[in-house]
Amino acid sequence: MNQEMANIISTILKLAIIAVALAGLFLNSGIIQKKFRMSMFIYFTNLSLVFCILYFSALITLKGSGAALSCANGFVILAVTLTMAVFHFVLRPSRKRKATDYRVHFADVVAHYAAPTLVIADWLMFAEKGAFAYYYPLLWGIPFAVYFFMTIIYAKCGGYLEYAESRYPYYFLDFDKAGVKKVWRNNIVLLFAVIALGYSLLALDILLGL
Repeated sequence: MNQEMANIISTILKLAIIAVALAGLFLNSGIIQKKFRMSMFIYFTNLSLVFCILYFSALITLKGSGAALSCANGFVILAVTLTMAVFHFVLRPSRKRKATDYRVHFADVVAHYAAPTLVIADWLMFAEKGAFAYYYPLLWGIPFAVYFFMTIIYAKCGGYLEYAESRYPYYFLDFDKAGVKKVWRNNIVLLFAVIALGYSLLALDILLGL
């Protein structure tokens, strides 16, 4: 494959990621049900789709590289990977236990599987390898910590999520149901898991860059 063809395929894939992320946001917005939900943006899944749109739009527009874009790339990969993993291994089993007739909706497939898979494929096929700095995983952990406190502020300000029947978007963040100790423990473990996953991504980046 020559470089010109590779660039065309790379651009098409990035445009596909943006389109899929937009589709995921649309499906989760409530517009189809004629009831737009601003609260959708308290869900990390939807925020990860926003990150995808912003990052890949910037990448196509700027047509360049640099430390900031490289760091952003790693964070986007980490965000969508965690979104997919948490949905598949935590949220989906939990929903199955609560409802024996539970089925994965098309919106879940788009947001939790299709978008992450395309993002990971783009990085594996087209991103420069060996570009991540050793401290990036620590930086990537900061937005996750910020998100945790954002959910607390949302709940304290009177936010309520009808879909979750809670003030909190995920049960492992729910102070009301799980209690303070359990939620803090969950999120400390999750933060360490994010950083560990980040260093695993860093190690893979170094290995592929050799």
